[in-house]
Amino acid sequence: MAGLITTLIVTPLVGALLVSATRNYARALALVFNLITATCAFIIWRHFDPSLSGLQLVERHSWMPAIGAEYLLGVDGLS
Repeated sequence: MAGLITTLIVTPLVGALLVSATRNYARALALVFNLITATCAFIIWRHFDPSLSGLQLVERHSWMPAIGAEYLLGVDGLS
């Protein structure tokens, strides 16, 4: 499960860059990257428990330890 939210965010960005770079396969690439994104969203939805409070499926990585900056993502169910 590690990295699933990051994958959900980064996949469309990578897909957009590849689609703009290779015009011949734009439709196929768009379909593939949309399917990957939809699959990640479905997996996150299946593992989310609405009865729990707080963040779920949390990803936390130290980014700049000298100043205490972190990369933190989680699902909270509000949106």
